[in-house]
Amino acid sequence: MKRFRFSLYFILPLASLLRDNGYVTGMVGKWHLGMDFSGEKSDRDWTQPVKDMPLDKGFDYFWGIPVSMNYGVLAWFDGRHAKVLPSFSNAGQRQKQ
Repeated sequence: MKRFRFSLYFILPLASLLRDNGYVTGMVGKWHLGMDFSGEKSDRDWTQPVKDMPLDKGFDYFWGIPVSMNYGVLAWFDGRHAKVLPSFSNAGQRQKQ
């Protein structure tokens, strides 16, 4: 009996698979898989593009927030840049209800 071996090295994001087959892809909404922001938590440089985000995972377009609105960076992003600079960041601490 043959066994199927699963390896994380061969996972292809769905967006990349679609793009490679002629589709244009977009992600709109909450991206809760992490983003790499320039600068330190207390001193972000919002003029720099964000890395490790939907555009780096095969999507052609991104409009959304990096995490839930009660946790982390509170800003809407259009592509790699914040559309409106964040006026408040709770530095990853959950707000009390």
